[in-house]
Amino acid sequence: PILMGLAQNGVRIYGIAWKDTHENASAYLQKHGNPYQASGVDTFGQMTLLLGLSGVPETLVVDAGGIVRWKFAGPLTADIVERELTPLLA
Repeated sequence: PILMGLAQNGVRIYGIAWKDTHENASAYLQKHGNPYQASGVDTFGQMTLLLGLSGVPETLVVDAGGIVRWKFAGPLTADIVERELTPLLA
């Protein structure tokens, strides 16, 4: 629901299904909604290693120049979005 709300407010969200299959990821998004501009599957965890991710879920804010401006490990909550993410996006 948090990601769906962000997407509805114009935030571009990209996702990586970590150590999953395309079929499982697609089924999940069809059932729960799809907030992503684009998403991919990292079946073997190689991309997440390149991004320096340590687990799931993790959220990165990347600016137009490709620089990571914010990283958050853990599930996003309304409080985190309000206190940290929304001011950064502004």
